[in-house]
Amino acid sequence: MSPFICNAVATKEDRRPKKEKNQTASSSSGMDVQSSEALASHRDGTAPCNAVVKVDAGLGAKKWLHLSGHQAEIFTCAWNPTQKQMASGSADGVCRLWNLSDMQPDKWEEPESQIPIRSAILVHSNHAGERFKDVTAASWNPDGALLATGCYDGLVRLWDNQGAPKVLLNDHQGPVFSVKWNKSGTLLLTAGHDTRAIIWNAVSGAVVKSLKTHTSPVTDADWMDDDVFATCSSDKSVVVSKVSTADVKVFTGHQGEVNVVCWSQDGAYLASCSDDHSAKVWTFNDGLLHNLTGHFKEVYAMRWASGSHNKYMLCTASFDGTAKIWNGSTGVVLHTLSRHSQPLYSLAPSPNGELLALGALGGHVSIWKISDGQLYREFRGTGDTYDVAWSADGRLLSACFSSGAIRVVDTSI
Repeated sequence: MSPFICNAVATKEDRRPKKEKNQTASSSSGMDVQSSEALASHRDGTAPCNAVVKVDAGLGAKKWLHLSGHQAEIFTCAWNPTQKQMASGSADGVCRLWNLSDMQPDKWEEPESQIPIRSAILVHSNHAGERFKDVTAASWNPDGALLATGCYDGLVRLWDNQGAPKVLLNDHQGPVFSVKWNKSGTLLLTAGHDTRAIIWNAVSGAVVKSLKTHTSPVTDADWMDDDVFATCSSDKSVVVSKVSTADVKVFTGHQGEVNVVCWSQDGAYLASCSDDHSAKVWTFNDGLLHNLTGHFKEVYAMRWASGSHNKYMLCTASFDGTAKIWNGSTGVVLHTLSRHSQPLYSLAPSPNGELLALGALGGHVSIWKISDGQLYREFRGTGDTYDVAWSADGRLLSACFSSGAIRVVDTSI
């Protein structure tokens, strides 16, 4: 969950960004036990549920799957990199694992048909309705065997892909905003409200390194490789650090909170975006390379799109309702995507770098061709769109909403 949502939720429910006192795990495995309601209904940690086939009337009769089960807004969705399994994290204190491996196109034929699926329930709260248990971030390790979740309570939890708890990471002193695995899956990088970035041993759960290189909450983090990583912060800075040494590089120049940092796939470039309406491209050795301007409100989401046509396509999305596609190596804007009047909050390039999904407040989701900037498909969910994500094969796109619903579309049909 981003600080934007975190602050909105805090305002709405008078939440305070700090870990609760005397917070202990109460199960024999060292993890929080499930709520009594969940345990009574789902002793094995899974729940039978249905994916309902829906049709968008007037939009080419495109079919999609409706997934329900969460009891509050859903902040994040993440696909397993090796199978059609999706994790969704919610303000209800639950992360669900949805098994969509059997969702072949022939099962989407009949509107309103219900397809039985299994959903593993990863409960982060000790009792139903407990506060400060929002699941704020979720990330799969490279082989899809482990899922890391970050929570508003400051705890990071590791689970296997069946939903069994493995390791509890307890060192942050406030909400966790980002969880990222290194390239080999041996280390986990987390960032949070307590101004720290922490490197964890993914097997033992031991703290490998704890860094306080920022003076304000750390809003995002990303790995370049197994050693070098970047963090960004509300303090307007970007910091590049190493696991192996104490060396750090501090990149300054943004005039507002920095929301996202991400490395290009080969590590040649580091991009950042900010509330100052800009994005910037940096290099490890030389610092600032390009200052990307053109948005007129906060730039809140950003990703590299690595495709055969250009591995340095950089995509940005702004609260001004537009997205831009840049040549990140030259700093030239290639396309401006304008479809939404509401702020764009999330984006996701497809794995092959050909399509870009955008999620806007108001429930709007649009899919664009990156090569020419043309609209490919669009739909609308209920509530605000908080996240969009692609399956590893690029066939399925999921979107999660403030209503607690998830929509999954098959872009191949």
